[in-house]
Amino acid sequence: MDACLHARNLTKSFARKPVVHAVDFTVNRGEIISIIGPSGCGKTTLLRMIAGLERPDQGRLTLDGAILDDVPGGIHLPPELRRMGMVFQDYALWPHLTVRQNVAMPLHAGRRRIKDRTEARDRVDGLLRLCAIEAFGTRYPAQLSGGQQQRVALARALAGRPGVLLLDEPFSALDAGISRALRDETGVIVREQGITVIQVTHDQEEAFSSADRVIVMNDGIIVQSGPPAQLYAAPADRFVASFIGRVNLLEAVAVPEGDRLTVRLQTAGPPVRLSGRVLPREPGDGWLMIRPEHLTMEPFNPGPEPEPAFGPGGTTGERSVLTGRVRACHFALDKYRIQVHSPDAGLVTCYSGKPYAPDTPVRLLCPADGWSWLPRTAGESRPGTGTGNDTVRRAESGKTAPGKGTGRLTPWNRARQRNMESEGRY
Repeated sequence: MDACLHARNLTKSFARKPVVHAVDFTVNRGEIISIIGPSGCGKTTLLRMIAGLERPDQGRLTLDGAILDDVPGGIHLPPELRRMGMVFQDYALWPHLTVRQNVAMPLHAGRRRIKDRTEARDRVDGLLRLCAIEAFGTRYPAQLSGGQQQRVALARALAGRPGVLLLDEPFSALDAGISRALRDETGVIVREQGITVIQVTHDQEEAFSSADRVIVMNDGIIVQSGPPAQLYAAPADRFVASFIGRVNLLEAVAVPEGDRLTVRLQTAGPPVRLSGRVLPREPGDGWLMIRPEHLTMEPFNPGPEPEPAFGPGGTTGERSVLTGRVRACHFALDKYRIQVHSPDAGLVTCYSGKPYAPDTPVRLLCPADGWSWLPRTAGESRPGTGTGNDTVRRAESGKTAPGKGTGRLTPWNRARQRNMESEGRY
């Protein structure tokens, strides 16, 4: 694809505290990019630097070969000259102007000014039709619903035929149903128009369903970038795995066994055989990752004989078996979210089409191709210093907790884990 936006070594600090640090990325023409990450990770600051609303401390930014920012060269192009449109979270409409006047405003200012009144009127008419707001042209923003105001903001952002459309949490203030509908409509509009889009959002469904590529940020840096399905199935590390969706991370160790590596749980549970996904390349500590939807749960009547670790099943011919008891059952609209405590794996989350009563003995069937291996990386503690299921739940909240990155369950984290469990969030 034809690259249009290049960012190199973009850096920004506030009060000497780095917020975005040496970020490099490229956006292709017509591509839709979603930037996600916990609160305070720097994603909004990055978007504002692209828009020209924040001036970088270091780095270089170009659009179609034109320099927007070049700190060593002392170049900083103001927002109105960047050929970009932006949709803000709070719409940012002029309250004293009608819908038509709001949409037309970019056509009367800056380099995108259209002097021919007929051409400008036709352009506004086309945008009102495109965004399905032609019936509201004479209304003022206060006379519109939230969804209608967001359509006006989108039409205004498109008025100047931007090279890049920037979306800053554009649907977060809307009701869930309206947000989904408007998000889908916006996706259709920008794809039909071939517009390059960079959006920042906390809504992972929004980020993954609408984007060609997702960028995950943490602590001011990009930790992983790739197609949505790839990030979900093969996260780069424990943070990305924990931040994206729900996941079970079981502390484990990869040990040599003949001519292959065998993965065993740190709790001295049964070996887990892996196939078809990310496999360990060398011995060491790490985590076994499995998404709740890859687990199959069924009732289990414990007998005098121990449950075998493996048995036939699925197309892989192998599956791991974990036994335990239901700890909690939560209704989640189209399914039930079940928490199972396993002596071998600790607390495990799975989904079911029917409810289970607490303390019900169950068996979890884990296909061999459903597991992934995440090796311990530099700066992470050795598995075994936390709980058996060491999912980084604090990443879901987007807050930095004391002891972050240590892998330890500090008293603060233990209390928070208990609170989240009682609220059904764990």
